[in-house]
Amino acid sequence: LYQRERSGQGQRAVVPLADATLSSMGVLIMKIEGLPQRLRHPANDIMHDTVFPILRDLREHMTGEHIGRIVDFLKSGGSPGVAFYECSDGRILYPTASDHVHQYRALLQTLGIFDRAIAEGMVLESPFSENGDGNNIIDSPQLTPHNRQRLRTMIAERIKTRPAKEWEQLLRDANVPVTVVQTDSEWLADEKLLEGGVVADVEDPQLGTVRMPGRFVSIESVEAQSPNLRSREQVSSVDWKQSPLAPASAGDAVSGGLLEGVRVLDLSNIVAGPVGARTLAEHGADVVRIDPPEPLGGPRLNMWFGVDVNQGKRTLVLDLKTEAGRDVLARLVKDSDVVLHNFLDRSLSSIGIAHDQLTAINPDIISCQVSAWGGSEGGPFKDDPSFDPVLQAASGIMTRFGQPDRPVLHALASCVDYICGYSAVLGIAQALFAREQGRGGSCVRTSLATAVQLVQFPFMTRHSESEQVIPSGQAARGDGCEQHLYELADGWAFVGCRAGDGDKLASAVGAESVSAEAIGKAVRDLTLAQLREKLAVIPGAAAIALQSLAELREKYTVETAVEGSDSIPENSFRLRRGPHPSGCPTTIPLPTWIRPELSTLTPLHPAPLPGEHSISILREAGYSEGEVAALVDKGVVRTHWKVLRHYFPHYYFPR
Repeated sequence: LYQRERSGQGQRAVVPLADATLSSMGVLIMKIEGLPQRLRHPANDIMHDTVFPILRDLREHMTGEHIGRIVDFLKSGGSPGVAFYECSDGRILYPTASDHVHQYRALLQTLGIFDRAIAEGMVLESPFSENGDGNNIIDSPQLTPHNRQRLRTMIAERIKTRPAKEWEQLLRDANVPVTVVQTDSEWLADEKLLEGGVVADVEDPQLGTVRMPGRFVSIESVEAQSPNLRSREQVSSVDWKQSPLAPASAGDAVSGGLLEGVRVLDLSNIVAGPVGARTLAEHGADVVRIDPPEPLGGPRLNMWFGVDVNQGKRTLVLDLKTEAGRDVLARLVKDSDVVLHNFLDRSLSSIGIAHDQLTAINPDIISCQVSAWGGSEGGPFKDDPSFDPVLQAASGIMTRFGQPDRPVLHALASCVDYICGYSAVLGIAQALFAREQGRGGSCVRTSLATAVQLVQFPFMTRHSESEQVIPSGQAARGDGCEQHLYELADGWAFVGCRAGDGDKLASAVGAESVSAEAIGKAVRDLTLAQLREKLAVIPGAAAIALQSLAELREKYTVETAVEGSDSIPENSFRLRRGPHPSGCPTTIPLPTWIRPELSTLTPLHPAPLPGEHSISILREAGYSEGEVAALVDKGVVRTHWKVLRHYFPHYYFPR
């Protein structure tokens, strides 16, 4: 719509569901060859490359206890600062404080064990440190097994002394991302989330009061305001269907990307915000990433995630804690369209990016805040920092993938982060459209807390008729027999039918009854091709082979050197393997998830080093060579991070 308003020409866009699914797995499916050991998880590598292939042949003989012991082994190789800990009341606490300069220290100090860890020979150095002494607390893969286990034991013993909610409050007050592990019912019942608009009550004409997710994107300006949630309404006709389509304004013919000419300043970090900015770049926006002189997050949060989420951007290192740095930002804002960030409300004014500060510089600016816990009304948690896994634990995802007493992490940088970034893009696109219609700039807000509900939306309502059995646990295979994983003669496949077609499915495969167990028994000796032949008589039914991300990557990757490697394929999926500034060849998904008919997608260059474009960006902004040199000499602008000696900091095995 924004592009149509500018060009006067509409177009068709296709969003393949399979590709849209892959869009939320960029970090999970990407492959970095020769990645230093410190950014890998040895225990996970051993399990994936050696143990899991063996276990596939033994799975019929494995019990829940066996699986639990495997999970415990994998957890033992992880960071003590990112783990499940039992509290005095039996509830489980989940802090996520790894790879961050301040958060790990705050965790240990709040628990009262920091000094003891230091006395035992551990240190808290920069997460970018490349020493190989095996004692840097913040770099858990580098810790010796003894230090890792010792630190985990100290944390566990201390957390066991208080109730979970008490620790949660103490640690959040210290700015540690943390939550008590909860079910989805506990999440929805939280009155503080209701106060913040993360969840909402809507009066339904048939069901009465319905507790559901709140508005996941909020847009506010003088001329535009997001509406409140409304109950469904039965109507006999839709007024807008009877009206002619409003004519688009006259403009230039469609050319380039949907957002060509839009200038974006990206002050966000980690995954969600950067994903949003990268998506804008995919459609032609000119995105400048602005980093601080000293990164708070470590190499995993900044460089490893950045391989995917910081593609297609130019980079500037700028000290916004200085007046000169804020003056540089103001000059950039004056000529920009969008400022995207993930700073908390309490920090905005001090660095000059509160919405009123931005509009004082550029009245038409669109600012977008990606927070962790904020809802449409802000709420009591809006200034609490957090990460994707914490929201998984708080909202019921981890208890659904495991059990309340044995939660299971869905994934690092999971679809929660990605959906949050795409929500930011939706809000920005709507704000750009409103601005193009003469309604000025806007403030856009979204959060991980609202996004975590979108990825599990079918389970996120409670009302008078909402009693339901939700599949859960590692042994879950689906929701009823019509949507289920079945084992076939040549592997596993997911069968999907329309609701209520279980009887047709059972009849087609010759099952003794309409149940997942009976259908599973009937298809056990069929190949996928044979099953598809039997399903052909059922409208809308399909079966697809279960594939790992590694198998998808192997099947759909093309080399950068191959002509047309940047083009959109006719079928689903495309990944591209090519050189990278790190020196490690990388394989990354191409943005095949939105396919405009007329507009083009912008090929994204690999994520650059922080500060790589600092000088050229200042020159573009009108600074003279002397002014640029003065800013660099004062440290206001930098061309690199001093702590980053290599794109991926090396790992040295403990001596």
